[in-house]
Amino acid sequence: MEVLPSLSGYNTTQTYGADKVHGFDQYFEGAQDNGSWLSDRSEVASSSSSYTPEIGGDGFEVITHFTDADKMMGGAQGNWFFRTLDGGASWEYTAGSFVGSGPFISRLSTSYQDPEVVYAVTSSGAMKTSNFGESWELKSIGGTWGGRFWSGTDIEVSLANPRFVWAGGEMGNGGEIFLSKDWGETFDPVPGFANMGLITGLYSHPTEDSTAYVLFGMSGAAKVIETKDLGQTWKDLTGFHLNVSGKSSKGFPDVAVYSFLVMPNNIDIMWAGTDIGLVESTDGAESWHIVNSNFPNASTWDMKVKDQGQIVLATHGRGIWTATLDDLNDFVPNPVILPPVLNSVHQVDVDDKYLLKSNVFIKSIYDSLLIKADGVVYGTFYDATEIVDKDYEFEVPEKGDYIVQAFGFKDRVEYPSNQLEITVNPILEAKTSFVTTFSDLVGDEFSLDRFRIGSQSGFEGRLLNSDHPYVDGISEGYDNGYSLTAMLNIPIIITDFRPSIKFKEVVIVEPGDGSSYPALRFYDYVIVEASKDGINWLKLIDGYDSDKCIPVEGGNCITWLQAYQTGATGNQDMFKSREIDFDATGYFQEGDTVKVRFRLYSDDLTVAWGWGVDDLYIQAEPPVVQGIEFTKLEKNISIFPNPTNGIFSIEFSDTWKGDVECKIIDIFGREILTKELNNNLGSSSHEIDISTKNDGVFIVQLVQDDRKTMKKIIKE
Repeated sequence: MEVLPSLSGYNTTQTYGADKVHGFDQYFEGAQDNGSWLSDRSEVASSSSSYTPEIGGDGFEVITHFTDADKMMGGAQGNWFFRTLDGGASWEYTAGSFVGSGPFISRLSTSYQDPEVVYAVTSSGAMKTSNFGESWELKSIGGTWGGRFWSGTDIEVSLANPRFVWAGGEMGNGGEIFLSKDWGETFDPVPGFANMGLITGLYSHPTEDSTAYVLFGMSGAAKVIETKDLGQTWKDLTGFHLNVSGKSSKGFPDVAVYSFLVMPNNIDIMWAGTDIGLVESTDGAESWHIVNSNFPNASTWDMKVKDQGQIVLATHGRGIWTATLDDLNDFVPNPVILPPVLNSVHQVDVDDKYLLKSNVFIKSIYDSLLIKADGVVYGTFYDATEIVDKDYEFEVPEKGDYIVQAFGFKDRVEYPSNQLEITVNPILEAKTSFVTTFSDLVGDEFSLDRFRIGSQSGFEGRLLNSDHPYVDGISEGYDNGYSLTAMLNIPIIITDFRPSIKFKEVVIVEPGDGSSYPALRFYDYVIVEASKDGINWLKLIDGYDSDKCIPVEGGNCITWLQAYQTGATGNQDMFKSREIDFDATGYFQEGDTVKVRFRLYSDDLTVAWGWGVDDLYIQAEPPVVQGIEFTKLEKNISIFPNPTNGIFSIEFSDTWKGDVECKIIDIFGREILTKELNNNLGSSSHEIDISTKNDGVFIVQLVQDDRKTMKKIIKE
């Protein structure tokens, strides 16, 4: 065996992690104090190759995607991770949604069988991405995890089977090693070996998924312990344990171990990366010896079996090295069955049933695939016979909130996907018009995601409200912002009515830096959209913010902008009117049937009060009661309480002697109650009951001969 240095000019580089780009003699490294570096793909890296700096800070563990040579991930201390999807031409920060503090030695782990899935560790648990860093989820770890978390805490995906993921930083002294048996979704502690203390690394076996290794560096104590039963029992492979002399009975040097490798072609051959270089066993850990080669006697922090027969080694002081073994030329990862991925689920617009369509990434060949909603099977399919994204339709019995999950089955073993939540909306008849003051709704008209319909301080009656204030993207667990939505469940048949949509609004959201929608620096915005299928949404108007509103009566947008700048909340006096046409953007035309939604987009950071919408008219004229001048009630006429639960009183005190006609009119001009009030004595009290009517704004109209007065009353 000849070991070759792959980094020239940096023969003292303290490399924590290194990897090889699949299909090329190109190498990626993380170097302490020197950042992360990448060799040129166009050449075969050698001792004279030049490397280019890619990520700053202290470089630590790095990974390259095993099947896509253009994908890599690395970073600096404290989980400052970046990824590239184009071979290093550009890099983007990927750890914005991490929860908890990160270790100084930033750790990354993935598998060759499922390389889109990557793990890191924080003081809160394991961070998991299923899309190579596009988004991350925290998988909390309980027990002693948070209290014993330190800068050397590690995580290791089993080389043999990514179903199993190991994590931990200490064994004994109150610390525990944790194991996930469900692809990193949950973690539980495993029994310890002894009161060992801080670990130096976690490694796994290339073909045995129940086998793993914990590494240590304490003088006179075990350096590598092995489990073959998923952590239930352990044994010392290095011959130190219970040896009163403090020396190894197997020839292992009394030095710290930082990396470990079992040869996939011959599992009796094991390499341990130690403070003094490589230590090898060729007899299944019965005996050990220092490797005698040109490989330096340097601390060896990382070792990986890669393609093209190569093993990549990272030394803390002598850069990157490779060992090429002919017996590894045909290396392939251990074959496994992977769980499916539920990419999306949405409701299909049909008139007679609650039909859902899910898109599933079939990651392995299954005997069958089941789709469950709230734990109930609603679809069984037998066509999961190729690795591909595939659509599956299934029907649920009623509207409501569901948790949907796919299950692949192979040889009677269940492989569960991730879960997605969906709100199944009511099936409502399409109309050519829709009108609401948001005080007259039955309850099914809108589907709300972080919007609500109700009263709001500073406003009269009910309106459509975003969260006040809305929450920033990072707090919601997103890397690239998120949206709050309110969708009208009633489909609208587009006619030639103009303007198509009218409403009043108050918009107090973070304005951009002068950029135009949809530029990245436009920051937060609101937008009205429509869709023919409920999946693909197209704008009816460009997104706008607090600095992009319609002037009213010669005014400008100063009210909204000032409110944002001063941190003020919205109120009734800030309302401005907006008009939108369905055909303004060219996406829709007369005769189309569409859904309409209101959407507020929040970027990662700054937030504000939000969005309030009232008096929505879609292809309809304003209500007939608009424009009524409400006369002030005489001081001797009282209407109370106001607001009311539906039962209120009208009192006359020595006034309007005789019969009085009372009408209650809703905001659309419809009479909902007519009653003659006997006030022959000039003083009387009359109870009015509209408790069976929907909440909203109503008009109390009193008429006697040529006298007439009107008063607005709110039922809530």
